[in-house]
Amino acid sequence: MQTSDIINKFLFQLARYKIGGTNGASVILTVNYQDNLFKITRTSGAPNERFLNEVKSLARDLLRRKHNVNFAQAKPGK
Repeated sequence: MQTSDIINKFLFQLARYKIGGTNGASVILTVNYQDNLFKITRTSGAPNERFLNEVKSLARDLLRRKHNVNFAQAKPGK
């Protein structure tokens, strides 16, 4: 992302991701970047524990990389 002289704040606040598993199960992962929280909502199938653990790991990784990151000040290529 290019830096701007006009926009000085660009933060992720809330995002929703649809995630599907190989067994047909799917969930909605809601990530609240502002408050550093996430929620998993089961939408179809029966997600097993391994699938849910992978979704939780993904959510933690997203929060680690994007919580309170001001993308208006991010360096290009980062």
